[in-house]
Amino acid sequence: MSGMNIVSLLENSIHLYKQKSSLFGKKQIFSASVTIPVEEAKLFNVDIWALHLRKAVDSIPEAKFTKGKIKLILGERFFTFIRIEVPIDIQDSALEKFIQEKALETLPDLSGGFVSRFFLGEYKGKKIASVFALKNSTLNEVKTLLSFYDMSVEEIYPEAVLIYKLFEHTLNKKKEEDALFLEYQNDISHALMFDSVGLKTGEVLSFNSKTIKEELKTLKGKSDTNIARLILGGELSLEVRQDNFTKETGLWTNPLEKVLLYSTYKDVARKNELEPKLLEFGREIALLKLLEDKTAVSISLLSQQKKSAPVTKINTGSMHAPSPHILKYLLVSLSSSLITLLIVTFLYRNLASMKFTLPKLMANKPSPTMITPTKAPRPTPEPASRINKAELSIDIQNGSGTPGMANKVKAALESKDYTINNVGNADSFDYENTTIIAPTKEIFNLLAKDLKTYKVAKPVYEKTNTSQITVIIGTDLEL
Repeated sequence: MSGMNIVSLLENSIHLYKQKSSLFGKKQIFSASVTIPVEEAKLFNVDIWALHLRKAVDSIPEAKFTKGKIKLILGERFFTFIRIEVPIDIQDSALEKFIQEKALETLPDLSGGFVSRFFLGEYKGKKIASVFALKNSTLNEVKTLLSFYDMSVEEIYPEAVLIYKLFEHTLNKKKEEDALFLEYQNDISHALMFDSVGLKTGEVLSFNSKTIKEELKTLKGKSDTNIARLILGGELSLEVRQDNFTKETGLWTNPLEKVLLYSTYKDVARKNELEPKLLEFGREIALLKLLEDKTAVSISLLSQQKKSAPVTKINTGSMHAPSPHILKYLLVSLSSSLITLLIVTFLYRNLASMKFTLPKLMANKPSPTMITPTKAPRPTPEPASRINKAELSIDIQNGSGTPGMANKVKAALESKDYTINNVGNADSFDYENTTIIAPTKEIFNLLAKDLKTYKVAKPVYEKTNTSQITVIIGTDLEL
């Protein structure tokens, strides 16, 4: 058996996710989570957290999380975060050293050693580096916690980057505005502040869930905040009416469930049996999507450490013998080669014993004849689309912010024989390009061709594994 383990240590919760796959492709999936009382979680006490980790591990004993390598997601509470403005003309070769020196200059408590990762973004001509630094002392505590259950860390991912990936497409990159991500939970709710570049501040905001609307309204009124929207996750977000919450807090509210509803993350959650836990396991779903796209290494702290050095090195110890997974792979490869050799030998012996007679084509040679050139055949016209427009199930969402656009597009597409089910607003009004979410490229091409009539030159294609088709109207569409 082979598989993958993901462990998430967050603000006051622990999540476990496990995939087990056999040599024949059968996959088993396990997941569990525990919530740590806020008072117990306030300080990262290894012994206390170990007790709660034990609860999570014991809840799925068949997953056998112990004695294995894990992909570790760490909450923002474990990191030191800083943003650094980078000179536009700095050479790539000097970039890492510049950021490391600036981080140490600004945050002297990192002098004891740290691992880090930075992400570059641009806004209004400025180059911004978002730096996530994990002190060696903190990393050692985390490793000690995991060692109680024989878990060893393979990669480390910052939760803030994974959260940002979930709703990044809803942000207007041309506007200077903040987005507050809030997990609306019982008792205490936690939040992080983002903008179009990424995480804006490393401070984890806490709210009393009973008075959260008043506290959000107060936060909105502060002069140093520019919150344009609230991305609302957490279990209590399912009980919220979007329009009422927007009015009561003064913050344009985007329920995270709605943001993910027509995204590729929903498909990833379904494939990995996490759809019922879409909000709870959002970070893990984002990581699974990056792993599927083979881009997860781009946000891992330890991967950065192995390649270059805006990080302080950690001793990795001596080399180990080949892992059981490698030996298993070699055994399977050897078996496959042996089977292939036996099949080829069998076919060769049987074919060699067969008698083949070639037709005597040269016995009666025909006399040479003149070949009269003929006109090249006309190109065969492309076959008409096999798709019956009337049978397509289409929802239309207004992502442009122009009132009435969804109903106008509904009428326009109905005139082209499409069947429209629902119309409404998208998760934001910042879509510049019309987006078509469809199960096949053929359906996308058909809709894209018909939308060209309305100035939609470059619609965005997003694939879905369901039969539902969604057209999100962007500002490029004109009627």
